[in-house]
Amino acid sequence: MDLQRNVLQSWLNEDLVITGMEADCWEEALKILSGRLKEKGYVKDDFYRALVEREKSFPTGLPVEGDIKAAIPHANPDYVIKPAVAVGVLKTRWLSEKWAQATGKSSAN
Repeated sequence: MDLQRNVLQSWLNEDLVITGMEADCWEEALKILSGRLKEKGYVKDDFYRALVEREKSFPTGLPVEGDIKAAIPHANPDYVIKPAVAVGVLKTRWLSEKWAQATGKSSAN
């Protein structure tokens, strides 16, 4: 358990948490997060492109209870320099509805 905790803690970095994030669409949300990962040296140049391609093929939205909506978009490890988790908290909830429409998944619980 300690090893798992240490690995997860090594992936989390305060610089990769963006609160009050504003995005007009899911692609922009991913662009903001992947841009931060790129800026900090975690991913390669093509990471964003690979992330969007993968999300279009296999949406990662999770069926979470209540008002919180979540997704865990990710790309092939070939585009990763070092593992990390970037977190984006949207300023407004409406994006979850657009994400649901784009991915064909209902955001209603």
